[in-house]
Amino acid sequence: MRGAALIVFSDPESHAEIPEQELAVMLGLSPAEARLISALVAGKSMTEYAESVGISKNTVKTQMRQIFYKTGSNRHSEIVRAVTSNPMVKLLSRTDTSPP
Repeated sequence: MRGAALIVFSDPESHAEIPEQELAVMLGLSPAEARLISALVAGKSMTEYAESVGISKNTVKTQMRQIFYKTGSNRHSEIVRAVTSNPMVKLLSRTDTSPP
């Protein structure tokens, strides 16, 4: 059996958009939970996310509890780190193709 390697290059200046549907499938999340994770990865706080989508902070907290349960994580920073370091997420991310 021969080994294989996957090398992923990324540009920290690019604006990657996390594909929510694929994220939901990979982590076993609902579409709403995947949207929340995508927003957290993009740098929004839970309060900012709640306000931007028109839901209560309690709803966001409930979604986070479900995400913790489904992923086995205890902190949202752990989840963000896991998502951003996942090579499959990097491959699926669509980057901004506008000129710098």
